[in-house]
Amino acid sequence: MAYINRLISKGGIWSPLVIVLCLLVGTPTVSAESYQAGTHYRQIGNGQVGQGATIAIDYWFWFGCASCQLFEQRLTQLQSADTEWRHIPAQLRPHWYFHAKAFYLAEQQPQADQLISQLRQQLIDDPQGLSDIDSLIAWFVERGVDVNVAEQQLMSPLLNQQIDANLTKQQHLQIRGVPTVVIGNQYLVDAGMVQSVEEFIGVTQYLLAVLRQHREEAGFEWTDEDLLAQPEPVSAQ
Repeated sequence: MAYINRLISKGGIWSPLVIVLCLLVGTPTVSAESYQAGTHYRQIGNGQVGQGATIAIDYWFWFGCASCQLFEQRLTQLQSADTEWRHIPAQLRPHWYFHAKAFYLAEQQPQADQLISQLRQQLIDDPQGLSDIDSLIAWFVERGVDVNVAEQQLMSPLLNQQIDANLTKQQHLQIRGVPTVVIGNQYLVDAGMVQSVEEFIGVTQYLLAVLRQHREEAGFEWTDEDLLAQPEPVSAQ
């Protein structure tokens, strides 16, 4: 993996095009028994497991990232009744700050699903676009959001606090690129640690299984209704 890390690293920030090429490399997937901390994932927690009803999973992304699009096609392999996913827009480049604001503004609107879908496509088509407040306001107004609502919510102190808190957390976790997944506040997996989308899914499933076992050992038990079927194998694209 060292040679891949050298290829995809540029000023500490990965190129989305290179990331997707890395994820599409047709190398064999490592077996679950071979997943190693420091190689396929990072342990970031102290080993204590939460006793809540679900395992929190933070998914750091950018809509303009091709590898995020590939990963999201397989999210159903990881989503289950005992996981709670939170999508967090990364801020690894200056204009991603405005894309993060756009994501949160879209989430607050009645037509949130439609706006988020359109925002995703907009950034796929023009990754460098929507890079200032004026362009964001114009984009939302064109899609039916009241201009005053767009201005007020984009400049909201609460939204700014959320964006700043995400950036602080991103720096604390030393997130290097997207997609990145943080599982149960204990483990971190990113695209630089794996050689394919399938391996990314496999490592994440393995870490979820580890957390579930730890939760059971700590006394947390699922009811019969909560028991989950085994995940379907991930098919190669």
